Amino acid sequence: MFLSASVASGVGILVKHQLLPSQGALLGASGGLFGLLGAALALVFRLPSQTRLIRIGLMVVLVLGLTYSVLPGISMIGHIIGLVVGTAIALLIPLDAQRQRSPPFAGTADDP
Repeated sequence: MFLSASVASGVGILVKHQLLPSQGALLGASGGLFGLLGAALALVFRLPSQTRLIRIGLMVVLVLGLTYSVLPGISMIGHIIGLVVGTAIALLIPLDAQRQRSPPFAGTADDP
């Protein structure tokens, strides 16, 4: 997920620079981190077992991260694309996948 969000945010930054050229170089892993944050947010809001405190904490991190993104010299497009890609990937994860798999080292028909 981190790799997908990082690559997608890098592509978004390249496209942005082709359409609206600006001086300077952009680098970092923040797009991937925003991807992980988007995935975490998507999953905690989909899972009823998650507490309100976890949801609020992740929302605070999101608000702080987006606030940081508006500072000069920070690539907001990379952050936004990473967030969208991470969220999209997490939404593709079936919630009942754990129930469909058998537990590791489960008994087999050969066991007495």
